[in-house]
Amino acid sequence: MHTSHVALQIPLLIKFYKEILHDKRVLKLKKIDIKLLQIAAIFHGFGRVSLSKDICRDSHFMEKLSQNTCFKYFTKNLKSPVEKAKEISSAITTKDRSINPCFSKKSIYSEILQNSDCIAILRADDWEFNYKYLDLYKRINKQSQREKLFQYIDQNKKFLVSLKDPPYDMRFLAKKHSNQLIKGSFSLKEKEKFEKNNDCDKEMKQAFIPFFIST
Repeated sequence: MHTSHVALQIPLLIKFYKEILHDKRVLKLKKIDIKLLQIAAIFHGFGRVSLSKDICRDSHFMEKLSQNTCFKYFTKNLKSPVEKAKEISSAITTKDRSINPCFSKKSIYSEILQNSDCIAILRADDWEFNYKYLDLYKRINKQSQREKLFQYIDQNKKFLVSLKDPPYDMRFLAKKHSNQLIKGSFSLKEKEKFEKNNDCDKEMKQAFIPFFIST
């Protein structure tokens, strides 16, 4: 469910960079680049789920395993050019400096994936979520842009609650409902409808779209 949520956000965040931040880098992205980044989003958790025991956090080893597996899929299964496969799959290991500090500059792929991953983990740690950590937020220089980001984050919170995923209450950020609670509700039975479904990605997309129909 998490990786599907991360992948679903990719086009919306690219649109945010284009229309709200007016970031010229996204104008260079082709449809195939966006699709490959969505696939990388699906692979980004592979290293963690492949372990026999979850250590409840990500590590450089896990993310490197995810990147390598993603790269092989791009080059062997999709026949992607090696340089393009390397550029996009490396977003997995360069999105988070706290885990992988040995790089100096992020690509647009790394930034988009970092934003999407952080927002999707609201389900697990909303009480620790700091929007200022988002790469997207660091590029904001207007109050109107900040408010648009808050609205986007709030819609993701409502989406997660609709899935009955987060077991705790979350708070709105946008002005309209500032600091009001979004009542949490956890149901393993509801989660399993997605997690044990062979069409999980399709079902997640159908649940996700109504929250961003006008975004």
